[in-house]
Amino acid sequence: MNNRTKLLAVCFAVIVLGMLWVAHTVRQFRAELADVRHELTQLNSRPAGQAAASAPASSPRPFISQQPAADPGVGHRIDELEHAVAQLARILADATASDRDLLNALGLLRRNREMSDEVIQHTLAWLQSSTNAGTRRELVRQLDGVSNASVKSPLMALMSTEPNDNVRRDAARSLRRFTDDPTVENVLWNAALNDPSEGVRERAGEALRDGPASETRLAALRDRATNPQKTLDEQLLAIEALRKAKAPTSDIIADLAEAAQNSQDPLQRARLFEAFDNMDEPVTKVPLVYGLQDPNPLVRAQAADALSRHGSDPAVREWLQHIASNDPDAKVRREASQALNERRR
Repeated sequence: MNNRTKLLAVCFAVIVLGMLWVAHTVRQFRAELADVRHELTQLNSRPAGQAAASAPASSPRPFISQQPAADPGVGHRIDELEHAVAQLARILADATASDRDLLNALGLLRRNREMSDEVIQHTLAWLQSSTNAGTRRELVRQLDGVSNASVKSPLMALMSTEPNDNVRRDAARSLRRFTDDPTVENVLWNAALNDPSEGVRERAGEALRDGPASETRLAALRDRATNPQKTLDEQLLAIEALRKAKAPTSDIIADLAEAAQNSQDPLQRARLFEAFDNMDEPVTKVPLVYGLQDPNPLVRAQAADALSRHGSDPAVREWLQHIASNDPDAKVRREASQALNERRR
């Protein structure tokens, strides 16, 4: 069998499986719609105020039987189901349905919590065979929030092989549920530190900060945060992830504050002061005040901005007022004035 024949056979199999899946889903929606209509009829036939009391304890849909017949939520649910049935039935009958129609049908399944294992496998097969970046991005978005472990490998593969920045960015977001898997976390770290797209780096960083954190992962994050062989950006991202998980970081931040005060590299000091702007730690106050006297205006501007965290301290406010009036650099003066106005503490 030549390659073309094999490809046609695979495509045919995917189409057949997809049609079977859609047919099965149509039957499910029709059955659910019939149940909802039956319950609604029963509710409407009962005297007012007695519907909830007479509902059987074993009712399969208590969220309907406990509401009045006129509940707009029930009507909305019926509308959703009717639309889903009509949409899926039309697609099933049309062998030439467009990607947009199929994506709309998939969206209906996701909104109605019908992302079964079969649906997920069909979506992954489509994702891996699609040549359209827009379609791949929509498919990745439909997988966001899915906890089925089968999505991990295809999404990780996209992080290294997908040429479209938007697809990689959404894949990173969808992987955030799986950060307890060291393989997934390593892929996200590589993207957060090395991806050529700033948007992908930011989304991978968000996934690392927001993902679930087991004790094992917290220990690994702490190792990254305290390892002098790691880059400063990697250490700071690990600290942010620890703080998001409410893990202790005061000792790590104290070491960073000491490093900021002693560093001879103005770019490193500026980067540390930028990080301190997101930390409510008293230990950062002294190096930031010293930073106001740095010969580099970039360092002074970052120090002034971060000192808004300590604006309730009269000594800090005195320093900021002095800088706002006297610094030779306009940006530094502006940052000091804004810090005085913010008074975040």
